[in-house]
Amino acid sequence: MRKMILAGALTAIVAAGASGAAGAGSCEPSLMLSGLSSPVGVVERSDGSLVISNIAGDITVIDAEGRRTDIDGVLRQPAPGIVVTPDDRVFVQDDGGSSLFELVDDTTLEPVAEAFSRPVDLAVAPDGSLRVGSWGGGTLDRVCID
Repeated sequence: MRKMILAGALTAIVAAGASGAAGAGSCEPSLMLSGLSSPVGVVERSDGSLVISNIAGDITVIDAEGRRTDIDGVLRQPAPGIVVTPDDRVFVQDDGGSSLFELVDDTTLEPVAEAFSRPVDLAVAPDGSLRVGSWGGGTLDRVCID
C-alpha cells in the first residue's frame, strides 16, 4: 500500500510485525504487494491474511502463507467499504450494485443484504452488527449478522 504525504511524495507503508518490519516498535516502509486492480479497501485478519477490494470489480485474498486468490465476476464495483469482524468474518459492499456480501472460505462472495443505493462505507458496531453508509440514498443502515 502507499500513502500520500503532505509534500506529495508516495511512501510505501506496512503494518508493524508484517513482512518488512524493522523490529519491535519500529516499522520500515516497504512494498507488500503489487499487481492489484486499483485497490480501494483492505483488511487484515488475525492470522495475518489480507483481503483487498479492487475498484476493477474483484476481491484479492492473500492467505497467511502468501498464496493469492482473485475472486472475479461477482461485484460490479467494490466500494472502499470492507470490514473484518472480531471473529475474522469479512464483509464487502458493491458500490456498482446495491448489495452487501460476506467472503466465505476465501473463494466465494455470498449476498447478506440488498437494496442499498450505492453503498460506499461499512463499519462493525460494538454490538457486532454492521453499519452501511449509502451514497446514493444519503442513508446509514444497520445490518444484523448471525
